[in-house]
This record gives sequence, C-alpha cells and structure tokens, in this order.
Amino acid sequence: GDVYKRQAYGDAAVVVLHVLRVGTSSVQFQFDIRRERDEILCFTARITTVYTDFTTTRATPLPAPWRELFEGHLRPPESD
Repeated sequence: GDVYKRQAYGDAAVVVLHVLRVGTSSVQFQFDIRRERDEILCFTARITTVYTDFTTTRATPLPAPWRELFEGHLRPPESD
C-alpha cells in the first residue's frame, strides 16, 4: 500500500473498495481510505484473492456468477 497523509486518533475514515482486475481464478482489489472530515486520500492498499478448491488447495476458475459480479464492478482504467 501507499501512505499519503496521516490520520489522527478519532478521525473517521471512509473506505472505498475497487475491483482492479479479474483473472481466471483471482481478483485484485484496491482499498482507498480517506479522512471523512476533508475527504483527503490517506492511504491505499491492494490485495489479490485467489478462488481455491479446499479439497485440493489449488486455484480453480471463478464461478460464472462471481465473475460477472466482479466484472460489473471493474474500475475504469485511469487515463494519464
């Protein structure tokens, strides 16, 4: 993650979750955390989750309904 600004004790935070990428068996998310009082971006965090078959402990393709859900929330690419 990246830290941009500090939050003080007692500051309320607003967390926004973005879907960055949907792979065959994985999804990459980004969390944007802002101070509620001034909406300044304080830090971001990224995590990649992998859909796993618990009996084999191997990655397995995302079920179609899940894929459709995540793809419906993909964050548009940022333009430079």
